[in-house]
Amino acid sequence: MATSLLQTASTMVDAGIFIRIAAKDPEIDREGAFKWPVIFQLSGSAHQDGWIIQRITARTYTYAGQGQEIEGKYEVKQGDAWVQKEASTIEYWEAWKVKAGTVVVDHGNQITAYDDEYEQEGTPKSRGMVKVEGRLKFYTGQLPADFLKPHPRTRALGLYSTDQRPAFWNETGATRHDLSIRWSPDGAVCVTLWPDKSGPYKA
Repeated sequence: MATSLLQTASTMVDAGIFIRIAAKDPEIDREGAFKWPVIFQLSGSAHQDGWIIQRITARTYTYAGQGQEIEGKYEVKQGDAWVQKEASTIEYWEAWKVKAGTVVVDHGNQITAYDDEYEQEGTPKSRGMVKVEGRLKFYTGQLPADFLKPHPRTRALGLYSTDQRPAFWNETGATRHDLSIRWSPDGAVCVTLWPDKSGPYKA
């Protein structure tokens, strides 16, 4: 059963503390699979308990270049033909707890090597492009009740999340956390922004 923090009105306040990202190079392959784990850290200590909030938007496109990509589809080779498959756009907001006086995510008793990971399973004999856009900000206060854990319509797994834009949300001063990958059986190229550009990584 999904749980919420059980309050009706948001008390979230933009703390004005920038979020830094530490990341390793992403792992990619020619079937469109990728993994990119990262760690978040506040640029200064939290003055009170709060939440790192990330908006995630992920879009899939066909492989064709020169602005001819079709959003919401990728392609799989069947015989000699490339057949388009559906891939819906994903958008949601997810939250990580940060305790007062600290700069890192509070995972409680859970042991983990990273805070967040962009990942996708590959599809054999496929080609396409995926663009994942993340925007991160730190807020103090309590999450509104529509942040659920787990949420039935997001991919945030064990995090509180919502698929509705929060009333408190704005992206002024947000940290960028982006990944794009373009793949086919002939090769794959990936670029990341966190917030500076890194790559291209090739497979």
